[in-house]
Amino acid sequence: MKELIIYEEGKIYPVEGERIAVEIEEDFGIRCKFMGFIFKDLKENEKRNLALEIAKTRVKEIYKEKEAVPLPMEIAYEEKKINGEAGYGVIYDGFMLSQVLLNFFPFKRGEEIRVLITDRLLATFDTDMRYHLRTCILGGGWNIVSTNGLIHAPARPKEFYFARRLLGEKMDEVAIREIEEVLGDRFLRENDPRIFEVLKSLLLQAFFYSGFGEGFCSDKDCRLFNPHWQEEVINSLVKKRGELGLCEKHKEMFYRLKNDKN
Repeated sequence: MKELIIYEEGKIYPVEGERIAVEIEEDFGIRCKFMGFIFKDLKENEKRNLALEIAKTRVKEIYKEKEAVPLPMEIAYEEKKINGEAGYGVIYDGFMLSQVLLNFFPFKRGEEIRVLITDRLLATFDTDMRYHLRTCILGGGWNIVSTNGLIHAPARPKEFYFARRLLGEKMDEVAIREIEEVLGDRFLRENDPRIFEVLKSLLLQAFFYSGFGEGFCSDKDCRLFNPHWQEEVINSLVKKRGELGLCEKHKEMFYRLKNDKN
């Protein structure tokens, strides 16, 4: 059975990578290893080269899918980010970033599943000819999970957008906080403890995608569901400790994949 290898970067609390690896093994029986900060062993010249390539994956035009031409200050920012000295807020093309990681950190894809947990905002270019924020990027190379994507990509409850239309220019920070207070726990917030369990679900999606080329499910109660609303994230991806949380179809596929010795 393939092994999940987890790396991290950014200010991504409450990730607790070591604990996630332990619980993945205990709850799902999947071999899982936490490797810590992904860029820790890079030399200075490698960091500069990597910063340039990451800067090229920035999304600068929402309606155009193309490699960015980075400015010197953007490359400098990416160097700081690689050194753990920068925050977040920049949006990256998720598939381009995954390819950059594969170029700099190659691995044998048939033997392990690599996942980077990051605070970078990820987007993909969709059929409506524009970029959309995503919670994760699943593919044949590096899988990437965005903690900030979990907060900002899925839509908040409809009442939030109704209030925003109603208030218009009066929708200031005070109004936003008041509306969020009314909505309570119906959406994920920064440093939300529920993010921990959501990350376990996304790692399971990466495991399925690598094993079957299938990462999502139409059943809203399954961990493999691809939620577009915050309330769907909480319903589908937040489960009780030790709960498998898969529909019957994916439960059967899961046990078949676990028992595969290849």
